[in-house]
Amino acid sequence: MEKCPLADGHARILRVLPVTAAEMEYRRTQGHEALERLFDENAIVPTDPRRPSVV
Repeated sequence: MEKCPLADGHARILRVLPVTAAEMEYRRTQGHEALERLFDENAIVPTDPRRPSVV
């Protein structure tokens, strides 16, 4: 979630990314930054609903 300041407040930018149960468990134990690193390292295609799990 990104917070973008505006002159009269702010906007929050939310991303939706399908994840596997294993990825959710990994995020729970290792944190979202660790999971995002795995996504980057594995160069996932976020729009591919059939992509393999990174964990």
